[in-house]
Amino acid sequence: MTRSRRMTTILNLADNQKEEAARQLVQSKKLLEESEKQLADMKRCRQEYAAQLHAKSSVRKNASELQGIRRFIQQLDVAIQQLEQQLLERTLASEQQKEHWMKLRNKTQALSEIKVRYQKSEQQMIEHREQFEADELSQRKGD
Repeated sequence: MTRSRRMTTILNLADNQKEEAARQLVQSKKLLEESEKQLADMKRCRQEYAAQLHAKSSVRKNASELQGIRRFIQQLDVAIQQLEQQLLERTLASEQQKEHWMKLRNKTQALSEIKVRYQKSEQQMIEHREQFEADELSQRKGD
């Protein structure tokens, strides 16, 4: 087996790893977008309840209803903090996944360049051998 054929096998394996890393990167980005959307929705919900609390307190609603809204807003604040932490973790994971994919992409490109060099070298060897054989054949005919 020639070096370029062995390199083709290695290149295929590296390319498969790169493609798997790309799929994982896409999944990581989807999770990140999902967290961003959840956080935005949660913040919007909190704003709505805060506005509702403000409106009801100016109308002098009963204390238990206001207290219930305040308690719910506090629960939303805790959930928002958790979502912000999750968003941070998913952002870091996505960045790491992107770096991993880029490393594999660079590795694949380097292996591809090596394969091309091997192919050129092998082609030159074939051409030199053919030239040598042609020269030898013409010398024998000349004798």
